[in-house]
Amino acid sequence: MCGEGKVVCVTGASGYVASWLVKLLLERGYTVKGTLRNLNDPNQILHLKALNGADERLHLLQADLLEDGSFDSLVDGCEGVFHTASPVLFSTTHPQAELIEPAVQGTINVLRSCSKVTSVRRVVVTASIASVTFNKKTKGPDVVIDETWFSDPVFCEESQQWYALSKTLAERAAWKFAEENGIDLVVMNPGFMSGPMLQPTLNVTSAIFLDLTKEYGDVTDIYSCDTFNENSPPTSDPTYISSLGSAVYKAMSTVDKDAVWLMQGWLFYSDSVFWKPPQMKALLHSVPFGKMIVLDLFADVKPIWKSSSQFYDTPYIWCMLHNFGGNIEMYGILDAVASGPIDARVSKNSTMIGVGMCMEGIEHNPIVYELMSEMAFRSDPLQLEEWLTTYSRRRYGKSVQQVEAAWKILHRTIYNCTDGIADHNTDYIVKFPDWDPSVNNQHARSEIIQRHKLAGIQQQRRFFLRETSSTLPRPHLWYNNQDAVSALKLFLDAGDELAEIPIQCITLGYSSKEESSPYLHALANAKEWCWYDLVDLTRQSLSKLANEVYLNAIHAFRDKDPKALSFHSLKFLQLTKDIDTLLAADDNFLLGTWLESAKKLSVNAEETKQYEWNARTQVTMWYDNTKYVQSKLHDYANKFWAGLLEAYYLPRAAMYFKRLLKSLEEKEKFKLEEWREEWIAYSNKWQAGTELYPVTARGNAVAIAKELYQKYLT
Repeated sequence: MCGEGKVVCVTGASGYVASWLVKLLLERGYTVKGTLRNLNDPNQILHLKALNGADERLHLLQADLLEDGSFDSLVDGCEGVFHTASPVLFSTTHPQAELIEPAVQGTINVLRSCSKVTSVRRVVVTASIASVTFNKKTKGPDVVIDETWFSDPVFCEESQQWYALSKTLAERAAWKFAEENGIDLVVMNPGFMSGPMLQPTLNVTSAIFLDLTKEYGDVTDIYSCDTFNENSPPTSDPTYISSLGSAVYKAMSTVDKDAVWLMQGWLFYSDSVFWKPPQMKALLHSVPFGKMIVLDLFADVKPIWKSSSQFYDTPYIWCMLHNFGGNIEMYGILDAVASGPIDARVSKNSTMIGVGMCMEGIEHNPIVYELMSEMAFRSDPLQLEEWLTTYSRRRYGKSVQQVEAAWKILHRTIYNCTDGIADHNTDYIVKFPDWDPSVNNQHARSEIIQRHKLAGIQQQRRFFLRETSSTLPRPHLWYNNQDAVSALKLFLDAGDELAEIPIQCITLGYSSKEESSPYLHALANAKEWCWYDLVDLTRQSLSKLANEVYLNAIHAFRDKDPKALSFHSLKFLQLTKDIDTLLAADDNFLLGTWLESAKKLSVNAEETKQYEWNARTQVTMWYDNTKYVQSKLHDYANKFWAGLLEAYYLPRAAMYFKRLLKSLEEKEKFKLEEWREEWIAYSNKWQAGTELYPVTARGNAVAIAKELYQKYLT
């Protein structure tokens, strides 16, 4: 054992972190001196004395943080000292006496005792992330948060963040004393700590559960907690997994005997290689039966209930995920939504207890969400063809034959994605390929054309977890785009009839304009919804066309044909610009709305700048990039928004095509690293920008849609 024969001291040994520290030190063979406030309190000593090795190598001693010299004899003979003793209070009426003085003076007293002896080689102080983050510093993409950062004491005091103030002052005092007295000091700044408890009293985690219950009332016994969402346990040992699950539930049930653990089931899909039946059962059965509810998060595409014996008898909720990243893409599986919840409920030995929606964005594909909302109240199978007809009439305020026919086409194509792939909008305009087309995958033209017609490869993990490589990324395409264009033509053909919707109010028998006002408002909404659908379908059709144009440009590059490359790249850029013009004519597709809503949350100029940077970054780079390497999450939350296409996606694509053309002209390989550096620099600059974008629509959406249909799709 690495610690055999060595003596260490742990202050505040009965605390949550300290108890675990004592346990681990004893397991490694150390002799531990543990200090306590009161040796007569069984809640402080019994759990420590029960640890393996405690009888032989644990010595519990009483000490007072505020008494100078109280630790002199305790640290004498110790090679290391772990100082964890410090009050943890998030609410106090006497911050100086209850928090600040014990934290600061207690730390100095321990260090002073260490400085008096020659045996101590190192002192480890457990501080907190609270001593780092509470300040007014701007945290941008080029800002590194390191050991030089401290919370601002003035800011902490003004905002009454007393715990943060106590930890900040204590850590600063510790570093100053250590430097002046030659002490080898290590400071740990952990964040929120949670997990199994060794001590019999409430730790901070459980206390927070209790405080929240007191503050908001006893509104529910359900607690949401996701332990392994997109990160695997360190071992597949079922016993270990079961112990972790039990510990999580114990933290809940300690403060609420009726606690029910609500957990996402996404991990069983995204990491199915790890979560085999033994591991699933270990986690699901680690709590008493009925005390866990699983969200079958992706049941509209990959229902786990079917392959897991209904989550091995664990109650679950049938959920529709549908949208990732708030991407704007017409997509759905209407048949699965219409039948899935009912099939699950009536299946043999069903443990389904409800339905839910857990999308990452709900602002698009209204037909999908209207249907899913109805399924919560339906007990019988739905006649979807009939429902689609009534949906069209409800949405537009009247029956229009061409539009009803268009929805039947869309049902069979765009809203019939049955390939089992998690849909992200990876169209080349918004998820521009970051790859070198001059190496690998030297496909013939026919193969390239076939490739873009196919859906992306089957895979479990979401697309953003893949490393960028020299392989051509493939947009997700699960239908023939020409069918969608046919549906678009039906919408356009019905334009004149749909434009007359407001006139129909006279047929309802209203005697005055004022009396018909509510209905006029509803009809105005119906007209707006019609134009929204028209704009969205036009956008979708043109975006898929742009994918083909991009592939034609790549083919020209590989054929070393600069003239063809120039033609197709210019067409791609013009398509992007024209789609931006189309989207600018509808209030639902404006970048400016997003940015202004973020800025409205601020209370000062500094916050305005920070919130706008956050809003811009989320829909573009996502932040964790370097000068030469883009974020793995770049374009994860891409958006087809007017302003974003013209100001961000268009310049990025133009840089790429310019470099491709230069590569041909100079007869050199494509310089991928230089391209990355250029577009990352542009992205950083755009994210930090403050230029304004429109918040109201400009132009006639119907006229623009007709013009673009004639220009590109006939």
